[in-house]
Amino acid sequence: MITDSFIKSKRFAYIALVLGLIGIAIKLSVILTYDSHLIAEFPDLISRWNHIGFFTILTNILIDVWLILVALSILFNINKLLDFITQSRIQGFLTAMIFTVGFIYCFVLFWFDTLYSMNLWWGNLSTFWHHVVTPIFMVALFFRPYDKTKLPQKSLLLWMLYPLAYLIITMIRGATTAWYPYPFLDSKWEMFADLNLNPYLGISLGIAFLFFFILGTGLLTIKIHNKNIERKP
Repeated sequence: MITDSFIKSKRFAYIALVLGLIGIAIKLSVILTYDSHLIAEFPDLISRWNHIGFFTILTNILIDVWLILVALSILFNINKLLDFITQSRIQGFLTAMIFTVGFIYCFVLFWFDTLYSMNLWWGNLSTFWHHVVTPIFMVALFFRPYDKTKLPQKSLLLWMLYPLAYLIITMIRGATTAWYPYPFLDSKWEMFADLNLNPYLGISLGIAFLFFFILGTGLLTIKIHNKNIERKP
């Protein structure tokens, strides 16, 4: 069980450091072996570096960096850095975003996903790590926050700038490169034709669903955090 004393200990710092470094290593393994191994089964990325163009991967990178900084702050007693990066608004933001990733993948996308063959096991490890391991760890950690101050609901407005900026950059890049990380963002997606749905209406509906889901997740995160810190230890 995670306790307040444990998350401030060096034991936790080592765990956070290892998890952060493993996350970085997994991403690099996929990027560096894409052209030589993974492209045969998943050619849609077009470029190995498009791997980091997924919302899932970008969010996991933020968490990897956060975990490493938390670990180093504890191990080297950098209290000012630790106090800054463990603010409830930062930890809450990361938790809300990664919960969105894990929930949508496990309950929606998993059933349509195609796994790599067993000889490309690191690709499957990457999928499992980013969609299951990281979300579970961050949600568990969320219930023992460093920062016990209340989260104002206006924090949600700042949090939503992240998915908004991601969407804008993704659509601009897609218009110039014809590569989209998710098919529902591409007007040429064959599913739109199968459903006899106007592509731009389909894209709008998909984006609206995600934004409202993230908004709801963020609001729930704030309410749970505020309720949690009101309890007596």
